[in-house]
Amino acid sequence: MKIVEIMPVLELCGVTRFVVDLCNRLAQAHEVVLIVLYPIGENSRAELSEQVRIVEAGKKPGLDLGLPFRLRKLLQQEQADVVHLHTASALQYAALSILSFRRCRYFYTLHSEAGFEIPSRLIRILTEYPLLRTGLCRVVSNSVFTADSLAFPTPIIPLGRDLQEDQLRDEEAHRQMTAIRQRHGGIILLNVSNITPVKNQHMLCQVVQQMCQNGANVELVLIGSAPDVAYFRRLLPLLKHERIHYLGSKNNIPAYMAEADFFCLSSLTESGPLVLIEAFFAGLIPVCTPCGDVPNKIRHGVNGLCAVDCSQQAFEDVLQAALVMPSEQRRRMAAASEQSYAAYSMNTCAQRYLRLFQQAIV
Repeated sequence: MKIVEIMPVLELCGVTRFVVDLCNRLAQAHEVVLIVLYPIGENSRAELSEQVRIVEAGKKPGLDLGLPFRLRKLLQQEQADVVHLHTASALQYAALSILSFRRCRYFYTLHSEAGFEIPSRLIRILTEYPLLRTGLCRVVSNSVFTADSLAFPTPIIPLGRDLQEDQLRDEEAHRQMTAIRQRHGGIILLNVSNITPVKNQHMLCQVVQQMCQNGANVELVLIGSAPDVAYFRRLLPLLKHERIHYLGSKNNIPAYMAEADFFCLSSLTESGPLVLIEAFFAGLIPVCTPCGDVPNKIRHGVNGLCAVDCSQQAFEDVLQAALVMPSEQRRRMAAASEQSYAAYSMNTCAQRYLRLFQQAIV
């Protein structure tokens, strides 16, 4: 089977991280081509398998009216069995191909709530009715949450991550986290995410600051880039607290997770967070807000803890419950967290996509 994956950019975070993992896994047994709309940076290909052939579509800045025609020509040249699209931008520019080049089967994975991923009502009308509802391009939802945001049923294939045991060990991660733990000998809480309002780190920092004032012996470690400059500036006073440590962006997240005690996800909304899958892989106990698809992945009291709502008080309550948890319960919950990874491994995810693709081309 020949599979073309289409993604706007090649940056190793979020959806792109998932697409790279998926391409690498599919390429072990099939011919895989990754078409990237925007120009590719020098180091962007670093984790992409040599078995995956990459093609640049040469998108120009702003609205590129020539891109739909160039993309159609590329797909005609590739003659793939399956074309798999990611993000609304890829769907928009591939619309001409979907309508006029029917040699292949088209799939579009919805990675966020529909109104968020395709915010423009006009674009939704132009894509949803002619392309998606008619089945010209089959929609796949990455979670129950994203599926429920659509007015028509779709298959659900949860996101996966391709992770290996050696990723749990890293000298820099061990050195940094050990230094933090030795400061006060406290429990280490880890949050991994871009520093943005929707990830709600401001609330998380306030909770930790309040708990420390009440005598809790904890350290909060934040990892992630800060694309929202205004929000980051608002967060800076909290980051100066002696028990809160911002380490910036890191590549080997599982290694930092292996050094922590609890993973804190404080988001206001999530579809199928890859970072939660990484926490499962590391056997790190998640303590989460009940946002998006998170309650479908966390069995409260079994493989993690989930607050009753996204308020500051609710998160403080569930975090306090984590801190006073008996050691035997913590061991059982950590083991259950680690066992949860199997359902979200890239091997499991890729097999589900392959079954869907094969059914379509028979």
